[in-house]
Amino acid sequence: MTVEQVILGLGVALCTAFAVCAFRWAAQHNRQHRELAQRCTALGEATVVGVVERIGSEERMLYAPVLRMMINGRQYDQESRMGRPDRDAYQIGSRYGVCYQPDDPASFYLPVEVQHGFVGNVGTLFGTGSALCAVVLFLGIFLV
Repeated sequence: MTVEQVILGLGVALCTAFAVCAFRWAAQHNRQHRELAQRCTALGEATVVGVVERIGSEERMLYAPVLRMMINGRQYDQESRMGRPDRDAYQIGSRYGVCYQPDDPASFYLPVEVQHGFVGNVGTLFGTGSALCAVVLFLGIFLV
């Protein structure tokens, strides 16, 4: 076995490990979104009553709405899971359709939070690319 074959073998191992991690991460993310969508079966309307700042990926500042919803005369406030980089993306007083759990109205979400996530698709894409890289490197072992 040559040095080149050993290096290619290590590349195969690393690409395979990365592909497995990316696929598992994407599957977990998609499963969480599916479970959330199954629990949110009622529709309502919420009003933006505030905007909070949080640091997102790549150390960027994101702004998320604080939403207020009234159900059966009871008030529920919740910070959205979603944030945007534009400070003016959410205006106080704006109204949004939300989904909520009938048995737990305090758990409500913007519909975009329960749809199949972009993040899961990115994980699948990286996993596929890494798997292809592993196959190419594996074939390279026999050509060296």
